Amino acid sequence: MKVTYIGNVLTLLAGSALSHTSASPDVPYPPHVAKLMNLDADPCEDFYEFACGTWTAQTQLTPAEARRSYSFSTVQDRNDEIVKQIMQAGGDDEVSRLFASCTDTASMDRLGTAPLQPDLERIQTIQTVADVFQVAGELRRKGLIFLSESAAYPDMKDATRNVLYLMPGTLSLPDKSYYLDDANWAKYGPPLTSYVKTIFKLAGLEAHADQAADVVSKVEKACAAAWLQRAWFKSAANTYSPTTVGDAIRDYPLLFSSYLTGTGALHTTALSRSSKVINFAKPLLEALKQLVATLTVDELRTYLTYRWISENAPSMTTEFRDAWFQLFKKTLEGVKEPEPTWKTCVATVTANLPNLVGKQYFDKTSSVEAETTAKQMVKLVEAAMADNINNAQWLDADTRAQALLKLSNVSDLIGHSGHVEQFDFVIQADAFRANVNNIASAKYKQMLAKLGKRVDKTQWDMPASAVNAYYSRPMNQMVFPIGIFQNPFFDPSFAPAENFGAIGSVVGHELTHGFDSGGRMYDGDGNQNAWWSAASTAEFERRADCMRTQYSKCDIVGESGSVVATVNGNNTITENIADNGGIKLALEAYHAYIRDLPAPQNIKNDKLFFVSFAQNWCAKYRDEAVKKMVATGVHTPPMWRVRGVVMNSAEFATTFQCAPNKPMNPSNKCAVW
Repeated sequence: MKVTYIGNVLTLLAGSALSHTSASPDVPYPPHVAKLMNLDADPCEDFYEFACGTWTAQTQLTPAEARRSYSFSTVQDRNDEIVKQIMQAGGDDEVSRLFASCTDTASMDRLGTAPLQPDLERIQTIQTVADVFQVAGELRRKGLIFLSESAAYPDMKDATRNVLYLMPGTLSLPDKSYYLDDANWAKYGPPLTSYVKTIFKLAGLEAHADQAADVVSKVEKACAAAWLQRAWFKSAANTYSPTTVGDAIRDYPLLFSSYLTGTGALHTTALSRSSKVINFAKPLLEALKQLVATLTVDELRTYLTYRWISENAPSMTTEFRDAWFQLFKKTLEGVKEPEPTWKTCVATVTANLPNLVGKQYFDKTSSVEAETTAKQMVKLVEAAMADNINNAQWLDADTRAQALLKLSNVSDLIGHSGHVEQFDFVIQADAFRANVNNIASAKYKQMLAKLGKRVDKTQWDMPASAVNAYYSRPMNQMVFPIGIFQNPFFDPSFAPAENFGAIGSVVGHELTHGFDSGGRMYDGDGNQNAWWSAASTAEFERRADCMRTQYSKCDIVGESGSVVATVNGNNTITENIADNGGIKLALEAYHAYIRDLPAPQNIKNDKLFFVSFAQNWCAKYRDEAVKKMVATGVHTPPMWRVRGVVMNSAEFATTFQCAPNKPMNPSNKCAVW
């Protein structure tokens, strides 16, 4: 739905769920909030400890957990239980059958490597390097991402149309630093080598296991050396190199032509030699082209064999699953033991059938109150953003006008997707690998069918059960699954301060993404467009650089009490801008909401607001999970998502009466919006 401003938005909220209260400034923290807090801590010294200290002290990760968040994990666990009940209900629908096949580990053990054999035999027929990439393309239809990838997405400069993107593939380890840093490779290289050898032996290829381990190390270390730094992808100009199908065939005969011949994409009627292709990472694709030229057919065939076995390992026999767990969960995330099969399968089925699962979840849990609240809160936060833009004196008049135009064009999807998956095959209750391959193939065909077509703005990228939300740049759209509008993010019985601090800050965060260092490159129609003046751009970057520098000084203390990583302010800049802007918008929206309420509901409780925001991010992480998050993620780890935001908030310092230059009230504050 398109959000519009209708007169005085506050009149729409009379008697709504937002107007309930359960706390007052005299007793600012209700029991369910206070029990997480360390009230002996000084909020001006460490607000994260103040808001979350008792919870972090009392919470222990289970052996199957790499991380746990008070808010996100609590809601996701509850949602997973609901989805499990739906999947176990005994219905003969696609969701129940896929779940049954996923949990049927006995059938996986009984089948052994049989599901792998036809494709392994196909790989063994490879005679040329071109064959390698054609077969890799054939396996892409079953879900494999190899050294390159092509997919349909909205054209960044004509967001109404889907075009083909040429992109790099993936590697086994999370980041190039895992390969190129000597200490990291000494730690993670041997487990990778062991994994390769193990799965080759399990696949009946023991004679090739040692050679395969050497090849995988050689290929992936070379790829890692060519890989671009993550900050490179932050530039919209870097990731938009338009070409044509004909030129891509000429320039990338293997990574594009042979690969897309295998996928079938080059045979679709939507593509001609003049069709537009966007090279998403041209320097990397050029480097990969040069790298491939140095590898033999045998090496590439062996590497493709490894990638296909590894792709299938989580859905094969117990031995395969254990090998996969040892590398990807135990080594790379610090997890001690696998999570219950049902929980893995809830996530897997949801990932494969997000709309069907989402609809069933929504039908079981839908709340008119939650949906109404979501829509109301979005209106209030957007009104706050309009005020923020109007009051931003550093914006010149033309840039301000364009920013307001973009804001007025923001659309919102709330609840669940109106689409459901439909296939021309039957999902079997005892053939999980075949099911997953068939679903991947069907989705690939559906993706190709989008080429050249108008973008459908009603499509969702998340299921309704997700405890998450997102902003889409080409859609200029915010999406809020109903799964996140649950306690402790939202509850009708909560005081307005609590709801606005918790879920309101999430809404503000997503809206700010439209105006962060990446989002600002897109106009109100979702197109990359230089709508910022030079002067406003320079001031924006000055403000963003302040934040980049600030967050790059944030050390993360691990389980042992020592520093295990440091935040990368460049990689996390868009999220940090959104965090800081989001809390400001939520606070302004909260104040606007209570302004016209009768006493005593119109009395501010900003302490509860800030604590409720902070408790979104009460979390525990294993050291390896933190390292992986910092190396690969765009989000700052939770403790600094709290501290960084309040350090930059004058309103926070006033609320908690923090003296100047206290740790949570530095004199140098960073603010973009």
